[in-house]
Amino acid sequence: MGNRVYLIDQPAALARYLFHIVILFNCLSAHAQQKQYVFTRISTREGLASDYVYSMLQDKKGFMWLGTANGLQRYDGRKIISFRPHPSDTMFLPAEPISQIMLDKKGRFWVRMARELGLFNHATFEYHSIPLEVPTQDLERSEVKMWEDAEGNVFVTLSTFGIVVYNEKTKSFVYDSTIVDAPRDAYVSMFNQDPVTGDYWIGSSKGLSLYDRNKKKLYDHANNPI
Repeated sequence: MGNRVYLIDQPAALARYLFHIVILFNCLSAHAQQKQYVFTRISTREGLASDYVYSMLQDKKGFMWLGTANGLQRYDGRKIISFRPHPSDTMFLPAEPISQIMLDKKGRFWVRMARELGLFNHATFEYHSIPLEVPTQDLERSEVKMWEDAEGNVFVTLSTFGIVVYNEKTKSFVYDSTIVDAPRDAYVSMFNQDPVTGDYWIGSSKGLSLYDRNKKKLYDHANNPI
């Protein structure tokens, strides 16, 4: 049998044929241009203070900040800088495990060391402790975590106490039921904001609760308006 020759003599058929050729070419080109990522392992050999890294973030300048079991570090892609306190200076970050770091919408650098919280100035490297206005016994028994909502309010959840919010005037975290509330005598395990309504969802040992920000009321299975 001889070679077969296919003739495309209809404009519509020719257009479909060229369309499929263009699509195929674009797919092959996109596949060939996919970015290739290279992962480099960083350990104590390269200057990491500890192989246990609990928190990490990238600032606007591109620096990577690492909260490790042996303090706070900054990585610029080439070298790692550690921030160690001076024995005679109380304005420096304590040499404690860094449990959580967070940049809020105002550019403030929050640091949590277990149950202690503070603000770290990543330009001057000064540190200021921020008090938690809660009973000592509740603080000592609680799991603590920082969180920020869409409006820039900074919260701290305390598992055996509830939720406190940062007060700009007093420079401390305080309980304020007009901003948020949580079930009493419950173990708080989850706190999140509804992306549509802006209300707060709280998960606790008493189930799921909703704090209505407009009505300033807390709803749960025992008090459900629906």
